[in-house]
Amino acid sequence: MHLLRSERGRSLWENLVLGTIIIGMCYVFVLYYQKTATQARLKVLESDMRNLRLGISLYLYKNGRIPEDIRDLEKKEVVEYTAGGELIKREYVKLITKDEEGYPLDPFRNRYHYNPKTGMIHPTTPGYENW
Repeated sequence: MHLLRSERGRSLWENLVLGTIIIGMCYVFVLYYQKTATQARLKVLESDMRNLRLGISLYLYKNGRIPEDIRDLEKKEVVEYTAGGELIKREYVKLITKDEEGYPLDPFRNRYHYNPKTGMIHPTTPGYENW
């Protein structure tokens, strides 16, 4: 009769080692996932900032002033003509992620800060405020 061996043939020690290996692998996977998810969010943030700034520049070009509210980039339409003379109406920026009030959110789920006097926009997520 072995006190450390189960009836199935695996000892308590082997079960502890196996459990430790599985927990270690899960920990490494979670760390890798978090790193990859953060890198993806940074790429989306970079793209969003470029699109919002281009939308503000286009608004300034078409209207002679900067938008009073960042939500105007999606609410108001820009009218353009194709080379063939076809009329196209679309928003200045298509906002994918918005809060309940319609303000754009960055990939970290925080609002962007928009200064209507200068037209400057930047994220409010800690660590990325100066982008």
